[in-house]
Amino acid sequence: MLQLFDAIWPKLFSIGVGAIAVASWERLLHPLLIELFTEKTKLHPHFVSHLKWNDNDPHKLSMSIKKLGYGVTGTLRFLDGKHSGKEYALKGRYDHGLLTFTYVATDDRSKSQGSGTFKRTKDGEAFAGYFAYVSQSSGKIETVTSEFVKS
Repeated sequence: MLQLFDAIWPKLFSIGVGAIAVASWERLLHPLLIELFTEKTKLHPHFVSHLKWNDNDPHKLSMSIKKLGYGVTGTLRFLDGKHSGKEYALKGRYDHGLLTFTYVATDDRSKSQGSGTFKRTKDGEAFAGYFAYVSQSSGKIETVTSEFVKS
């Protein structure tokens, strides 16, 4: 039994080292190389938008984003309106002036989620696009347009 373990141990060790190397490449090294040498676009970290749904109740929404390589993470937060205080985690991609992401509520009780697609405009001062989400009242997929401006 000990001989079997001695024969397997080096292979398990090399698999583990290989897995760590691949994970490091995918999460840190490759995005860092993209950031340094190919995708030099810098994004402002904070944007604000005013959304208007069919109920004509205005909603102020902030978006904070961090970009590394093509990957984007951040938060969406309602600043006023009937959803004031709700926060969503976003994860997505920024490439060739397009920001695409999915978002989910950070509150475990909320089922709210959706996606966003935005084009960089005004030389990086704004993003214009739309959100797609499942309406909790009708159960249908709906969209709302928005323009985020640098805050």
